Formats: sequence, C-alpha cells, structure tokens
Amino acid sequence: MSAFSPQTLHAIGWTLVHFLWQGAALAALFAASLMLSRNANVRYALGIATLVLMMAAPIVTFISLNRADLPAFDIPATNVPNDPAVETSTSLVQAIAAGTHRPDMMLWLVQAWFVGVVLLSMRTAGGLLWLARARRENIEPLSDEIYRQCLDLQRRMGLTQHIRYGQCRWLDAPVVIGWFRPVVLVTAQAMTGLSPQQLQAIIAHELAHIRRCDAFVNLFQIAAEMVLFYHPAVWWVSRRIRIEREVCCDHEALVACGEPVSYARALTMMEAWRASPSIAMAANGGPLTERVLRLLGLQGTSARSRVVGAGVGILGAVTALLAGYVCIAAAQAAQDPEPVVPPTPVVEPMPVAEPAPVAEPAPVAAPASRPAPAARPALRATPAAAPKPPARSAEPAKPAKQASYIDGMTAAGLSNLDVDELVAMKVQGITPEYARVMCAMQPRPDIGQLIAMKVHGVTPEYIQETRRLVSNAGIEHIIAMKVHGITPEYIHELRQTGLDVRDADDFIAAKTQGITPEFIQRAAEHGFRDLTIDKLMMLRHADII
Repeated sequence: MSAFSPQTLHAIGWTLVHFLWQGAALAALFAASLMLSRNANVRYALGIATLVLMMAAPIVTFISLNRADLPAFDIPATNVPNDPAVETSTSLVQAIAAGTHRPDMMLWLVQAWFVGVVLLSMRTAGGLLWLARARRENIEPLSDEIYRQCLDLQRRMGLTQHIRYGQCRWLDAPVVIGWFRPVVLVTAQAMTGLSPQQLQAIIAHELAHIRRCDAFVNLFQIAAEMVLFYHPAVWWVSRRIRIEREVCCDHEALVACGEPVSYARALTMMEAWRASPSIAMAANGGPLTERVLRLLGLQGTSARSRVVGAGVGILGAVTALLAGYVCIAAAQAAQDPEPVVPPTPVVEPMPVAEPAPVAEPAPVAAPASRPAPAARPALRATPAAAPKPPARSAEPAKPAKQASYIDGMTAAGLSNLDVDELVAMKVQGITPEYARVMCAMQPRPDIGQLIAMKVHGVTPEYIQETRRLVSNAGIEHIIAMKVHGITPEYIHELRQTGLDVRDADDFIAAKTQGITPEFIQRAAEHGFRDLTIDKLMMLRHADII
C-alpha cells in the first residue's frame, strides 16, 4: 500500500463506499427488469449487462475522484491583536487541513478490501490448478457408441470446433471444463443411471454451454465476485446469471433432443449426485425446482405480480440513488470542511453622559365642566349552546373468525409444526384436506414425505392402486415410482409379458433402465426365455437386441 499516494488511497476508499449505493441501484433495476421479461435469453443478457455496469461503475468513480483536487483551506486574515486563543484556533485548523489530527479510516477500509481480494484470488487459483491437474490425469476414453452419439449431437447443434469427450470418476454429474479447448466429461454414474435419451439430453446441455461461450462469461463472473466481494448485490446478480444460463441451455437441449418430461426426471436424479466445482459448469447446476417447472411449462407469474415486482425494484433503485446523494454529500463534507473563523474580540461601548432633565411647565387649570356620564356596564356574552353529540351509528357486525392454516393442519392431525415445516407445506400447496387424507394412510408419512408426495403429484388414488398391485410399496417406494413415471398400466403390461416382478425396487429398476414390454417381446423373439430383471438389464446395457 505504500506504493500509492494518500490521495490515491482515499480515492480507492471512497470508490468502495460509493459502490454500496451504486451496486444496490443497479441490482434493483435488474430485479425490476426480471419481472418484466419472460424470455430466458433476454434475462441472461440483462444480467450480464448489469454485472458489466457494476464492474464499470467503480472504475469511473475512481477516475473522477482521483482527478479531483482537494480544496485548499484558507484562513482569513484579521486585524485582531495577538491573542493566544486565536493563535491556538488557527494552528488547529491548519493541522486538520493537513490531515494530522484525523484518523485515516479510508486506509483501513482499503487494506481490508485488498486482503479479501487476495484471499479470494488464492481460492480461485487453487480451483483452477485442481481442475487442470484432474483434466490431465483422471480422464478415461468413452465407449465407441457413446462417442459416436456425442459427435452426432455436436453436428446437429452446429459445433465445428474440436471438442474432447471423456469419462471421469471424480465427479458425480456431467460437466464441461476449459475455455479454448473444452472437454465434456461424462460420469460413469450418468451412463449407468440414465436412459440413452436422457444421457443425450444431458450431453446436449453441456454442448450448449460451449456453443454459447458460457465459460468466458463464467470467468468474468468469478472476477467480479473477487473484486466486488463485499457487496451482496454482486453475488445475487451473479447467481441469477447462472440460473438463467442453465435455463437457456435446458431449452437448447430440448430443441436438440426433445422429451421435456424425461429430461426433467434426469435432472431430478442428478440433483442427488451433485458434487461439481463452481468453476466448471454442470448440467445439474441452478435451483432444480425452478428449472423443472420451466421445462414443464409450469413456471409463470401473473401480470399484476410482474407490475408489483417491477415497481418494488424501481422504488429500491430510487432509494439507493437517494442514499448515494447522501453519500456524495458526506464525501464532499469530508473533503471540504468549512474553515474555522477565529472569534472577533468584543469591544465595549464608551459610556455617554445623560442630559439633564428639563423642567416641565405647570399644568393649567381646566374650566369647570359637566360631570362625565357613568360608564355603561359591559355586555355579557351569552354562552353558545353546546352541540349535541352525534347519534352513534349501529356498529357493523364482525365477520366470523376464519380458521387459520395452522388450525387446519392441527385438525388434520399435524400438530407441533415448526415455522420451516409450515412454510414449506404452504409453499408446495398442501391443503388441510390433502394432509388429512394422506395422514390417514398406514404407515403414516412424515412431513418430508408429505411434501415430496405433493411436489411429485402423488394422489390417494395412485397410492391405493399401486399398493393393490405391489404389496411391499412403502411411502418412499411410491414417491420413487411416481417420479420415474411408473403407472398401474405399466405394471399390468410388464406382468402380462410373463415377467415375474412383484418387488417395488424391481419395477423402479426396470423403468429407470428403459425396460418396456416391447423390449421384453423383442428378447422373446430372439429366443431369450424366462428372463429376470437382472438379465434384462444386462441385455439392455450391452445393447445386444
């Protein structure tokens, strides 16, 4: 820090202070624009533009502050004789103007900011080195079939650059790493746990990141988060950019492969595998619920909500600008203190002699006159009649107290719920009627299972029909079967093929691996008889039929 002049350090400090209101204003305007826009690409572009303005605002502020010269402190000359009090006051003002009696808070602020930037830079450098080492040592080649599928997807998406594909075991979800020489990494868990259609959609998602040059935007975000780490608005804008980026790539993956329901199920399965670094871009990044709702066309806000949200964002921007005005006034007051004027000595006036009193002439006797008439008595003010109080109108009848959400849940058999459980149930749309019907079943579901059943659309009819066909179907089995799209018709069709399947886990495995009645029929036509679930899964993975 000694390499910078005091004026430069003060300019940096005031730049950091000014960005508090500048970043808040830009984030508020970005929030308002999010409410008015429905297109993910537009929202993504607005987020990048906001982050660019956030990076540019401190640069412009620093240049303007660094060029400004501090005003000189002029002490007006007076013709007052030498006075110790006046000399002390003058020397104190000159010391304040020189900065010797003022604690340098800005220097401490700049030092703290610099330490934060250095620590975040070290963390980012460590992550980059770790990715580079893992890229060199822990990548295995893909199978020929999956590699051909990747090349076919690359041609369909119009990518002509050289892209490497590999298999890794140190990640739990497919990712893309690298800027100029990108590498798409497919995990072994994804190749075994996803169907071929789902795997193609996930690879298309990663190729969309490469086609859109999202790696360079992500690098810019990391730089902005390092430099402006102290402002929460920067982290929020950067997070929204990552969310909208994943949504944009989801749309491109659907255009390339289709099947939004199957792709949403793949994202749900990969959410449990999430262990990818933030520097790499994984297909399971971003909030899962929001992405799945957008894929299924269920995400949307009313026009009234968008207008209200935009109004709140604009109001926040105006508030931030007012705070900026106060901050600028404080900065000017700190840089331009009013000069202290020494007190002027008080001069007492000289006493003046009073003139002698003049003798008044003797009063002249007035002639005799009539006696003055007697004074009339004053008229008494008649008090005004007090206004009558207005007649009380009949009070309207109070409406009957409506039962609250807590009362409804207590009546349904769910008592002693904490705030998080109540909020989660209310947000997911769990009504007291739904809770009462579900809690009447045996075994009784807990709060987490109840929320999961509501999220995935589990109905009482589905539970009854599934348990009638599958004897050991517990709550977790029923939720998993609903997530993977196992219907009573699917169970009937599998059993009509002669396959002896009674366990819920077998049905889930069969549906996950894409075992259909048609596949079983093709296996029978090739001479495979009396097959079990395990053998069918082996045939499916080996791609023999």
